Amino acid sequence: MRLNSMCIRCLVDKQQGRIAGFADEEKNTAYMKEIAKIIGESGDEASSAYLVYLFNQVYRRYFGEIKDYTGIKKEYNAYVLEMEDDLYEKILGAEDPLAQSIVYARIGNYIDFGAMQNVEKDVFLKLFEDKGKNRLDRAVYEDFLRDCSEGEKFLLLTDNCGEIVLDKLFL
Repeated sequence: MRLNSMCIRCLVDKQQGRIAGFADEEKNTAYMKEIAKIIGESGDEASSAYLVYLFNQVYRRYFGEIKDYTGIKKEYNAYVLEMEDDLYEKILGAEDPLAQSIVYARIGNYIDFGAMQNVEKDVFLKLFEDKGKNRLDRAVYEDFLRDCSEGEKFLLLTDNCGEIVLDKLFL
């Protein structure tokens, strides 16, 4: 996935938020300058995931180890696995099961402890109920269907945590 201006802003904002609690402004400024340099020198094909990998190396040099999300990720894996059968039934009962599964896979992106300031189960559950916000762009969906029917291979890059359960339902 190619970077765009919104993605770059999000990456910078996330790094700024990450260091907001540190009082050493000199260190914070030096860190953000390195982050800006990494982004500025990145090639056209650089992905946000790769840049975050590079950011993490710089973060460790300035601030030490990165927060470990292992426990909370296991918790969300178990939580979404408990929902799987119910969600599968809802997909099968939908007017367009494929479209519904894509909506659910998109909702799974909320469970991103590296990108979101705060991940809450209540908010996550409400996303499944909010029909208005969860519509697919019809033109994009039609393009996707056409591309799938014409393509010889399909590559799905899945995420981690509970997101992967929703990606599995999509498949």
